[in-house]
Amino acid sequence: MQISAVVTPLLMFLEIEYGCPPGTSGFLRGVGSCYPNTLVTPETTPPAPIDVGGTPVYAVRRLLDSRRRGGTLQYLVDWEGYGPEERSWVLAADVLDPALVEEFHRCHPSRPAPRPR
Repeated sequence: MQISAVVTPLLMFLEIEYGCPPGTSGFLRGVGSCYPNTLVTPETTPPAPIDVGGTPVYAVRRLLDSRRRGGTLQYLVDWEGYGPEERSWVLAADVLDPALVEEFHRCHPSRPAPRPR
């Protein structure tokens, strides 16, 4: 078996010799994880968490959205030093910087917000 064409770093066409197991196709995805790939440069390493009282804390670039799930407020977080694929929903109680929350709701007053006590 040999690579006949590279479409993207993770998508390649393979030439498979006659006699391969049934169901084997010449079109496979994810081959880059099987063979060393010299076409892709290594990504930068994401930043390590900050230790705050023995608890790992990650820096937040900004809050993107808010929602309620099961009566609990959550924020969609864009993490500092991570790509868009790493964005995640976190509990409002886990957002430690009140300035981030205030800024988000000042810019997005129609989005779900903490309930007054």
